[in-house]
Amino acid sequence: MSENPYQAPVPPPLPANQYAGEPLVFRSTKEERNRGPEGLGGWLILPMIGLALTVLKILGYFGNQVAPMVADGTYALLTTPGSEHYHPLWWPLLLLEGGGNGVLLVMALVAICLYFMRSRWFPRLHITFMLTNAVLMLVLFFFGAKIPALMEAHDAQAVSDMTRGLVGAAIWVPYMLTSKRVRNTFRPR
Repeated sequence: MSENPYQAPVPPPLPANQYAGEPLVFRSTKEERNRGPEGLGGWLILPMIGLALTVLKILGYFGNQVAPMVADGTYALLTTPGSEHYHPLWWPLLLLEGGGNGVLLVMALVAICLYFMRSRWFPRLHITFMLTNAVLMLVLFFFGAKIPALMEAHDAQAVSDMTRGLVGAAIWVPYMLTSKRVRNTFRPR
């Protein structure tokens, strides 16, 4: 016993694998406890929201811009040699923009399906989607700057779209490559 009557008594030490005299029982292995988060939650929800909004935006683009342009003859006016607003780069630019958006639409729809299936292909497709989108935005911006009518109209919206594509790729590509949640959720089964 100690010399100090005011000091609490010190209980005898317990073995390392016991607590209050009871043996410790772990319901999961050390690897399972240290694996990290899993599932379609957390920050992984944001790429899904982005893909869904991209699908809506591209469908709106085709419905509100492409269809009226073809229906009212604007497309023919821009791409027919000898017309008032003709420029030789209009046709490749419109084809690249329409075709690129069509490819992005298909990629986004497939990525949404792979996301909910928890397929191991989702992170790869999402990375490809983000890089394709960023490259398409850059190409369309600089290609459109070669057409005099568009050079005047290169407004803040075009710069904003291009910046959004680049920043999105800069954020989500590293996330898909390094996130424990992505690795645990979309692993091969």
